[in-house]
Amino acid sequence: MNPLLLGPVAVGDINNDGKLDLAVGTSGQPGPPIAIFLGNGDGTFQDAALVSFPAQSGNNGIIGGLKLADLNHDGNLDLIAGSYEMATMGVLLGNGDGTFKPATFYYEGNAPTGLVNGRLQRRWECRPRHCRYQCLFGEQR
Repeated sequence: MNPLLLGPVAVGDINNDGKLDLAVGTSGQPGPPIAIFLGNGDGTFQDAALVSFPAQSGNNGIIGGLKLADLNHDGNLDLIAGSYEMATMGVLLGNGDGTFKPATFYYEGNAPTGLVNGRLQRRWECRPRHCRYQCLFGEQR
């Protein structure tokens, strides 16, 4: 494997074995790829498996934000990644075995450099001079 420029890290049990795993944003081509390091449970990790994040074919890119969350409530962690050079956010649904389905992309128009996931209340207040945000809302359950 060629050396990768590593970026943001997300930690969670990606393959449902009770051991913490790492998802690491990288930069490179095609893509950028996302490196998945499955944990051995003793503080060491297996060699990286690369997950394709081909937002724009043939372009280099840099992952600016990375989160793990069970977005579709199936018990498997899903991956949310933002590439700030390509103004793209993608959601990769987890299979529960350390692999992911191909990304669904959302072209959000600005360069995502950080991601936050959680439950939003109906009332949200933000003064535009003091913060910048965009929201992608999922189905309420």
